[in-house]
Amino acid sequence: MVFFLLSFLFLYVKQGKLIVNRKMHIKKMKFLLNLKPWQLFSLILVPNLIPAFSFWIELLDVIALFVYIGWIYSIGVTMHSLVSDVNKPNLLYFKICCVFISVTYVIEPFVSYSFNEFIGYSFNKWMILLVIFVICIMFYVFMFAAQMLESVINGYLVYGSDSLKAFFGFWFFPIGIWYIQPVVQRVLKQNEAHI
Repeated sequence: MVFFLLSFLFLYVKQGKLIVNRKMHIKKMKFLLNLKPWQLFSLILVPNLIPAFSFWIELLDVIALFVYIGWIYSIGVTMHSLVSDVNKPNLLYFKICCVFISVTYVIEPFVSYSFNEFIGYSFNKWMILLVIFVICIMFYVFMFAAQMLESVINGYLVYGSDSLKAFFGFWFFPIGIWYIQPVVQRVLKQNEAHI
């Protein structure tokens, strides 16, 4: 969540245009991108292996999700800044989707519990729709980050099927980390002068 808040702190409106302070923004995100795959794997997966018996362990799960979404967010934004194509996709929708996923994950248990106390069973139907919507948004986030990563690797803007390998790497994240993180580090090393 810290990465999302920092990203919106560096966004400001100047003469009706949305401007990003790239140098500060990318420096903050490079922390997750410079981790070794086993370190990132441990940060994301180890908190999820601990059985949730208390609030603090649930908090560790939320932090692990923030690290995972922050890692994808960092890849998407950093690779977007490295793509040289003029027709780059808009980054704002990607940022909003990442924040929406994080906020939904934090608020959902509280909302679910309070509504189930008052409304009962009928709320679960709405919760299923919300889950389907969040899954669709997550697929968009995975695809955007995968397209930006593959675009930087190939040197031109790629679409859909050209980025499926990275997409499935994000989707199956415990396994995908071992493929994607070394590729990201290799791309960052090659484009170090542009960052």
